[in-house]
Amino acid sequence: MTTAPTAIPADVRERIAAAASELFAQSARQAMPTVDAVRRAARVDMNAASTVMKEWRRAQIAQSIPVAVAVPEAVQQASAAAVAAIWLQAQELASEALRNAQAAWETERAELDALRQEMAEAFERQAGELVAAQEQVQALEDVRQLLAQAGARADQAEARLEQAEHRAAGMADELARVKGERDTATETAAKARESAAGVAGQLLAMQQQNAALLAAIGPKAAGG
Repeated sequence: MTTAPTAIPADVRERIAAAASELFAQSARQAMPTVDAVRRAARVDMNAASTVMKEWRRAQIAQSIPVAVAVPEAVQQASAAAVAAIWLQAQELASEALRNAQAAWETERAELDALRQEMAEAFERQAGELVAAQEQVQALEDVRQLLAQAGARADQAEARLEQAEHRAAGMADELARVKGERDTATETAAKARESAAGVAGQLLAMQQQNAALLAAIGPKAAGG
């Protein structure tokens, strides 16, 4: 089933026709503007520009074709010889108009061929622009993936850093505990040394007292 073509809004038609007329005037009416140039100037899509440009070109060609004029009533009432001469001239004019129409048709056919070529080139350019845009989109997607991967690695590094900080904090607590135990042990050892020194002093005093007693008892035992 064939889909009906979408109607072109009137304002779009006016923009296309105005752009075509302006470009035609810029060339001193020597060269028909291309569809792609009109499309860019009017800022419309290729299908709308192509459709309206066909109508616009036909209108320009039609303006250059002379219009056959009917034989005036006064001429019909003239003499037979005059009518024959005028009729002959009218036939010549009709033949010339036919030749002009044939030339216009040939011109229009050439214009249509050129239009098809222009459209093909324009579509090729648009296809190239689309490919370039797709490549840019792919490049942006690659960058986005790289950024996502970098973000994931940064998150992992941050998690490892937090774990290391926790371990470091635990090691600091353990080190503080060991230092406390060392300080306590050092203090205890110092007190033990002091106690040992006191006991040693007491023991020495007792030994000296015992020696003195033995010395005092010895002479008495010998005299008895």
